[in-house]
Amino acid sequence: MPHDRTASEHLAIDFGIVLHGWGALRDALFGMPKLFFSGALVTALLTFTAWKLQGAYHDLLSGVPDTMRDGIDFGYTLLVDICDSLVLAAVAVPVHRLVLLNEKRDGLVNLFSPRVWRFAFWLVVLELGGFLALFPLPLLLRVAPMETMAVVTAMVAALLALAYAAVRLSLLFPAIAIDMPARGRVVSSWALSRGHFWRIIITAVFAMTPLLFVMLLVTLAVSAAIGLSGSLVHVFDTLMWFEIAVTALSRPIGVALGAAVLSWNYKLARDEVTEGQA
Repeated sequence: MPHDRTASEHLAIDFGIVLHGWGALRDALFGMPKLFFSGALVTALLTFTAWKLQGAYHDLLSGVPDTMRDGIDFGYTLLVDICDSLVLAAVAVPVHRLVLLNEKRDGLVNLFSPRVWRFAFWLVVLELGGFLALFPLPLLLRVAPMETMAVVTAMVAALLALAYAAVRLSLLFPAIAIDMPARGRVVSSWALSRGHFWRIIITAVFAMTPLLFVMLLVTLAVSAAIGLSGSLVHVFDTLMWFEIAVTALSRPIGVALGAAVLSWNYKLARDEVTEGQA
């Protein structure tokens, strides 16, 4: 049982999950190239569109009454978030199914699958929770100094509660991907993550760190080279194209790695429950 393991055994399990996650990423990249290519292409298109619409969007905001500005800004942010979540879900779901069902179906990202929409819905819900936790932020410009600490404390508490809930609910995503029954899915996923809170965090951090480190090195090197290449306008445009390329490549790979690690956490938690019931 998990509580009988030593610290070194827990570390070995965590390391094994990370290695399995990277192995699943390799299998997904080579086994489903169309999925990743189309995911990168759609991500690049969304990033490019957001870049080109930025000026027009700010012009629109400047021309509306102050009472409508926050609502329009929220609606635009929500729309962007939904589009982004759909792309992430369309990449993550096949990786979850690869790990948990040994299903390898290559093809273009399916943004209209009900399974993908269910997955994306919960991504948006958790991200909206972060938005709501930071909702009191404008109050800091208007409240008295003595009230500032209360507002900051409330936001920090809300963010910590959201982070805890997000980790405990993270096993909901592989459950959605493999079509576990919707009834009681949230409750069962919450229960399944009991005793695995820190493992989910640690394995995610260990798995993502090498990827983030490589991205940082590449970004710094290319940004330095671009900075020496010409005029300020040219540098800015080149940096934006580079940002689009990095985003298009890194986000599908990052979400696939995250899905793989989460799936292996799900397998471990599910197997432990099965053993405990035997």
